[in-house]
Amino acid sequence: MKVLLYLQLLDTLPVCQDFNRQGCTRPTCRFVHIREGCGLQVVGCRVVVCRDAAAGTCRRAACRYYHIPVQLPPALRPP
Repeated sequence: MKVLLYLQLLDTLPVCQDFNRQGCTRPTCRFVHIREGCGLQVVGCRVVVCRDAAAGTCRRAACRYYHIPVQLPPALRPP
């Protein structure tokens, strides 16, 4: 539950710029890995987080907001 509460406070997450350029080589990258043109809303190198998905209630078939993976990478886990 602590992770869910932490994620609900986040509106955006930073996008990894290396991921689309030459590929990210950081095993514990603290940035979100998404492909260009994937249809997600990106604002100023940050992806907008789906609040409904964070609450487990997103019903959009093609949601334009980022759904945070159930298993977060270590660098994005709450302190």
